[in-house]
Order: sequence, then structure tokens, then C-alpha cells
Amino acid sequence: MFYRKPASVLTRTLFAIASVATSLMAQDEASLTANDIIQRYAAGNRTKSEMAYIKMQVQAPSAAPVERRILLAYKEQDGKESMFMRLLMPKEVEGVTLLAATAADKTLSYHFFLPAFGKMKQLTPEARQGAFLGSDYTFEDLLREVPEWHSYEKMKDDTVGEATCYVIRAKENRAEKESAYAYRDLYIEKGNFHLRKVAYYNAKDSLVKMLTASGYDAKSVKGKTTRPQEAVMLSVETGSKTTFTVIEGRVDEGIDDEYFTPAKLENWPLLDVEEFIFDLGMTVDVN
Repeated sequence: MFYRKPASVLTRTLFAIASVATSLMAQDEASLTANDIIQRYAAGNRTKSEMAYIKMQVQAPSAAPVERRILLAYKEQDGKESMFMRLLMPKEVEGVTLLAATAADKTLSYHFFLPAFGKMKQLTPEARQGAFLGSDYTFEDLLREVPEWHSYEKMKDDTVGEATCYVIRAKENRAEKESAYAYRDLYIEKGNFHLRKVAYYNAKDSLVKMLTASGYDAKSVKGKTTRPQEAVMLSVETGSKTTFTVIEGRVDEGIDDEYFTPAKLENWPLLDVEEFIFDLGMTVDVN
């Protein structure tokens, strides 16, 4: 017969404190409103600056996959947000660029650059609903969540894989609606507030697209962030899917404002892009 030494008073006290803390956390999360959950998700997703080298693969049924390599950069300053996505590979799409900017009052502008035209073109709200380079993402899908543009409703909890998630329904509440979707259901994991899935619906309540995100603990992104390593957008209508995979990324490294202007992006040769990537600590090959 073995003798079990009684737990010390300190051990019992620490266990009691941990139990109370866990209980309070559960109560706290149970009382969260839809807006609370979105704000916590948005806070965990926020950075001052970011860049990533991304592989985009489009896979249509009964067709060979199409692959692109993209440089993404983001910067937030004084309430203004700017983001560009520049294609680096293959050669026939090199230099194609999307530039999006959100002002402090949350008004949005989109510019799209095709090297053959030499100048960036501002996109209309209708054009923003179009596919991004033949993928299953629209220009709209590439934006971060903007809580000021939406109303949120807390739906019944659900699971994505092994993750228990809040389900938050987002509907655009701007007077001049620009979204292609009637609403979206965001699946946000309890505890860490990671976005696991987004379901996109049309005005007939039909599911049109599904986004799934994974790999939040991947080491490919350097810096404190909650970015997924992989995001897959599936078109319910066509059965095609587009996968974004972060090959390497950096967070809060600092990026000059000039890189988020049409003038710079219209006249930015590949050799200078390579130098930009190298200076910010990236080691990927764009050749």
C-alpha cells in the first residue's frame, strides 16, 4: 500500500485560485456580446505594419492548378490603413498590383495597376466585387474586418474541426451598401479569438463561398500576430478553391509611407522589390 503525501496548503490554495480564475473566465466569455467578440478578434489581428510573401494557388475542377507569388505589405498610422499586394511570379503577371487605403473616417479607396497600362486605375464599388486575378477571392474579401461598417449578431455556437467557436453574423450597415454579400457568418474560436471560418451568403440565404483558416501557431511569420498560415476560399457554385499560404512574413518591422502610393508602385522594378524584401529581413527568392 502506498502512502500519498497530503497536498500542501500552498498547493491547495493555488489550485483553488486557478479554479476560480477558470470559472470567472468562462463567465466572462459567456457574457460577451457580438460586438465584444468582434472587438477582441480585431484587437488580436491588429499590427502597426506587416509584410508577407505568399503563394496563391487556384484550383478549378478538372484543371491544372495555377500558382502565383505575391508580396503583401500593410501599414497603420494615425487611424489610416494602407495595404498593397504585388504579384512577383510568374513573369506574365509580374508587377500587377492592388492598393487599398482606408482613411481615418473609414472611407475606402481601391487602385489596381496593370503594367501594360502604366497607370493605376481607381476601382468603382461594383468592380471591387469582381474576382481578384481569376481567384475565388474578390477585392472585398482581401480587406480586414472593419467593425464600423457592420452590425453584428451573436448566433448559436458551433465547431470547426476541434475548435469551439462563437458564430457572429455580420451585415453591412452603411447607407450606400457596397458588399456583394447579404451577410457573413464569422466563426471565431473561443479563448484565443482566432478566425477559423467565414461563410458568405447571398440575398436568398444561399451559401455562396466558404473561407477556412488554419496554422495560427506556424513559425513562418516572425513577430506577435494571430495570422493564419493558410487560408482557403471555396466557391460553392463552381467547386473551385483558392489557397493563400504564407511562406514567410514579418510583423511590426516598419515600412516607409512611399511604398503605399500609386507613384511608387507604378515605377517599382523587380530588382528594387528584391532589395525591399531583403532590407526587411525576408529571405525568399523571387526569381
